[in-house]
Formats: sequence, structure tokens, C-alpha cells
Amino acid sequence: MVSNPLSNGLGYCPSPPIVHEPDRHGNQRHEEGRHVRDEQPPLADMRPHPQSHSQTPVLIIGGGPAGLLCSVLLAKCNIPSTVLERHARRLGQPKAHAVNPRSLEILRQAGIDTDALRKLGATAQEADRVRFVTSIAGLEIGSLMYERQDEDVKSLTPEPLLNIPQPLLEKELLKVAEETGMVTIWREWQWQDCAEFADGSLVSKVLDRQTNAEVMITSKYLIGCDGAHARSRVRFGIPFESLDGEPPKPIHYCSVNFKADLSGEKSGMLWFIMTKDKGKRNFIAYNRSNNWAFVTCYDPTVTSKKTFTDEYCKALIDESIGRKVDYDILSITLWNIAPMVAKKYRSPRMPNGFIAGDAAHCFPSTGGLGVNTGFGDVHNLVWKLHAVETGAASTHLFDTYEAERIPVAIANSRQSRLNEAKIHQLGQAVFGSSSQADSTAKGDDGDDDDGCGGGFGGADDVGDRATWERRLLSPASKKQIETAIRDNLDHFDSLDLQLGYVYGTPRDPRRRACAFEPSCAPGARLPHGWLGTGEDGTRMSALDCCPYGGFTLFVSEGFGDKPKGGSSVGGGLAIKVVVVGRDVRDLEGGEKWSALMGFESETTAAAVPCPDNTSPSSALHAAAAAAAHSPVGVLVRPDQHILARVGSWDAVRAVMGSYLGVPAFA
Repeated sequence: MVSNPLSNGLGYCPSPPIVHEPDRHGNQRHEEGRHVRDEQPPLADMRPHPQSHSQTPVLIIGGGPAGLLCSVLLAKCNIPSTVLERHARRLGQPKAHAVNPRSLEILRQAGIDTDALRKLGATAQEADRVRFVTSIAGLEIGSLMYERQDEDVKSLTPEPLLNIPQPLLEKELLKVAEETGMVTIWREWQWQDCAEFADGSLVSKVLDRQTNAEVMITSKYLIGCDGAHARSRVRFGIPFESLDGEPPKPIHYCSVNFKADLSGEKSGMLWFIMTKDKGKRNFIAYNRSNNWAFVTCYDPTVTSKKTFTDEYCKALIDESIGRKVDYDILSITLWNIAPMVAKKYRSPRMPNGFIAGDAAHCFPSTGGLGVNTGFGDVHNLVWKLHAVETGAASTHLFDTYEAERIPVAIANSRQSRLNEAKIHQLGQAVFGSSSQADSTAKGDDGDDDDGCGGGFGGADDVGDRATWERRLLSPASKKQIETAIRDNLDHFDSLDLQLGYVYGTPRDPRRRACAFEPSCAPGARLPHGWLGTGEDGTRMSALDCCPYGGFTLFVSEGFGDKPKGGSSVGGGLAIKVVVVGRDVRDLEGGEKWSALMGFESETTAAAVPCPDNTSPSSALHAAAAAAAHSPVGVLVRPDQHILARVGSWDAVRAVMGSYLGVPAFA
């Protein structure tokens, strides 16, 4: 592989040794952000100053999960980066907790020890259920299995879902980033603005939040991972739009992180507290013996932010637990969110500026899709940046980033919104429904409820336990409740949403989020299968065959030897060839994976190309026609998504040349 042009001629940025003590609760309150209009005055002087200027190949704004993983993936590609993090230390509020299978597969490919991560999170036995209850110690209305965390799911993914508090996940990502020796973290530095030079490089003005000093950082690329209220998105001129053109209606939350030992209660990850008129509430069990979060919605026009004192929050928690428990409040955080997706992920003003993670999309918390979608963003983007910089692709490849990732964000946002509605419908089933109950799904002005409301509502006064029990014993109402609980299955088992998205193919809105079937279709994630390698049959996932630094070509025996120059693309990205039946063999009975991949028959149609989102696909289709009835090959991108089925090295050349925009090899 040729040396990376980004790694030459640009120095590392020094990491300022800044540490601030936390406030009373560690990080008690973060003011709710606001949406900023798409306008900002230009900088008066963006020219670098000799005493206050640094350089870096890639500047990442935001040291959250997406930003840190971005830096790790860049290091994997031998590209140094600098991460700006406005906070002095990790925030204490757990926030996200579910790292889904696809995200874990991505972390696995990035070289992160997922076994070590699992030791930090909840076990599958502890986090096995979602419970719908009157209180933790009260009546249980019903429950669902929480995602697929058992051994059976390992036939579909090598990495079942993991529940781990976000601060612990970020700590591990930070550790890995720093250990690469190619990532520099600037703590408590805030990105302010940027301008573009004639050569396309970007110069950013950043602020030292401790001293108010400003410095300039020049970078070839700028990646905004700075959250839902991202300054980068505004400066890049990227509109942030509500889902399906509907007016944005933020849902306002109060999250309380507290330390309590509730290990004596039933197992479970999520506890939804069913109340008629006391607001929607739920508990998240990060660690049942010492780490919990209580989350409730509120209407800021009715309840002031100042209401959420320790005493007020303790009263809500006590009532929702349902028995006397000793605990300590660690932090209280007020926040809001509405389904929003950026119209573009690449700046129309500055072509080397990109956004990812919450800067590109934000969803309601129902479904745990935010952090996971951000991981998918940077996984898609970084290899393309590497390909362009090594000469393996033209800059047109960058256009596929938003073409592929925006549909995923929209699908996830719609599912999050649907999850919120299904929970509300369950409440109506529990409390009874009538015209009055139906109206509780609307606000006082008749508009759709923002998801907070006063609770789930109902026509009857069913707040006491005796009435609840009578309702559950009634065959008609019990059936209605059971149906409403089953209707929430996609909320807590969304494996198809996590693994089943296909780049270049719109998601069928009728498709269930839980109904995942692996596919060898172009654009799909490579199907997982357990393969044996070497004489000892060492067990590995098919996904483990795919390095992030290059393409992987799975072929049947007889496919043919590499042509001259066929070891790399454009002299940059390597092409790894894996011969099925020789280098690896199927360990599953009946050669299940080999059959799915099409390696059982060499007469399988062998060159079905990935839809090309940015350029005419005639070359791809010509390759498909020429390769019909040839030996089988499956060409996989660095991000483990299938580019095409091919039948010859000529087809490989044609497909890659069309997709990457440069000759694949001589």
C-alpha cells in the first residue's frame, strides 16, 4: 500500500492539559439546546497566526461515541486526526445503553475488544426483559423479551446486543483512540467557525473554554460530530428538517441518574411505569445493584425546569419504585429532542466538510437508535475518505455517503416515532379507551400529542390496584392488553432495522423491524456465518474476513488468479481474495452460509451490481451481462457491505471502476 498523503507534511496538535472539577452533581444540568437558523456571519480574519496555529489531516468536532469511533477508524487507515471535546471530562449521565449487533460488528472490525466491553455491561440474564408495571414493586401488566441476546441469535450475528452505560463505552473508545498514537484529544476546546482556502483545506477557529484564548487549526477534512445542536451543520449550510415535513414537536425529558441496589427485584433492562395521569415514566437498569436511570416526560409550558429539584425527583422515583429504597441521586439532566434528519451530510459550501451522528440526525429515545446510527455513519464515511486520499477513488465517492446513510436515518427516525405511538396505545389498552381516551392522544388544541402529556389516560378511573386486577381478569380487556403488548415487539426486537438495511434499496415501510432475513443482495451487509480456517478449523465469522483497509473478494474455486495489479485498487486499497472451500469452509450444517452466498453452484448469475447512486450504471450492467454463468465471486466493500456479485476479474474491474470513479487496476 502506498503511503497515505494525509500522513505526510502535517504535524500533530499538542493536547492541552486542562482538567476542571465537576459541579455539585458531577454534571447536573445541561441547558436544553435550541435550533439555530441557517445563517452565521463570516469570520473577520481566518488567516493562521504563527503563534497560535496548528495543523491536522482530519479535525473531528465532538468527542462523543461517533467522534471517538471516527478517530479510531481513521487511525485504522493510518490517518492522524484531532478531536475537539468541549467538556473537560466525560459526562456522568449514562444516556444511551444499547449497543446493537451491527454496532458491535463495527467495533469488532475496528479492533476494539468486544469481549472486554461485555465485562463492563449488564449480562443477558440481567437485561433480559422489558416490563410494563404499575411500579417496580407493584403489579406487572406484562413483559417482552428485550432484544435477542441468546445463543440462537449467533447464527445471524457474532455479536448479540450489549447493554452498557454510554460513559463506560466512551471511556473504552477514548482509551483505544489514545493507544493508536494517531489521535490527539483537545479537551475543553470549543469549535467556533471555519473558512475554506483556495486549495480546499479548512481553517477552524477554536476557543479554549478555560482561558477564552482562540487558536486556528488547519485541516484537509472537517467532520462534525457535535450533536443535535451542531454549529458545524449550521456553518456548513446544511438544513436540519423534521421528519416527513411535519412541524417539529420536541419531547422534553428529565433524566435522573441514581445509585441504588434493586438487584432483589425481577430481572429486566427497562421498566415502563404505567400511570393514568402522572406522566410517562420508565427506569433503565444499567446495573441492577448500583446504577439506574429514571426518565420522565414533562411539558415545559406547565412544569418549569426549576421544578426538578432533588426532592421533587425523589418523590417521583419513590412513587415509581413502589417501596422504600435507599438511594443517592448522582445527576439530573433536562433535555429535549424531536425527530430531525439533515438534508445533506456533505457541506454544499465546503466539500471537505461532513456531519455524522446526532449532528446528522436525532430521534426520540424509544428504540435506542441514536448512537448506533452514528456508528454506522462514520463507518461508511471513513473508508471512503481513505479511498479518495490513496487515489483509489475520485471525490464523487463522497456523494454516496449521504445517499446511503440518509435513508437509514429516516427509517430509524420513523421507527422511533412509531415506537412512541405504540407505547401510548398500550397505555390506552391498559386504562380502557373511549372517545375521551382517544382524545388524550391529542393536546388541548387538538394537535397530536408531543409524547409527554399527563400519562396514558382513559375513560374510567382505573388508578387503584383492585380495578387494574379486575380489568386484567376480564377476558376482553386482557386480550386487548396482550395484543397491545405484542404490538410493541418491533420496539424491543429491531434486528432487521439494525442488520437488514440495504444501501441503494429503499426500505419497505411494511417490513417489520423484527423480521430479519440475511441476504447476499448488493448493498446488504455481508451475511454472517461461522467459518473454519486452517488445518485446525479455527472458528471465525465471515465478517472477520473483511479488513477495514480494503475490499474483500469471496470466490469459488476455479474463479481464476489475480491479474497483474489485481492486489490493490488504484495502488491504494488492497483486494483480499478468500477462496471458499480452500481458505475457509462452512462450519454450519448443510453449508448454510455457502448456499446463501451462492457458492454451491457455479451457474449462479454472477454479476448483479450494487445500485449506483451517483453515476450511470451502464458499465455495471454490462459487467453483469458479461459475467453470467461464470464462477461465483462476491465483492465486499471495506465497510462489510456487498458491492456486487461478479463472475470474473474483468467484472471486478468494471464494477469497481464504475463505483469508485477510477480505473480499478491495470
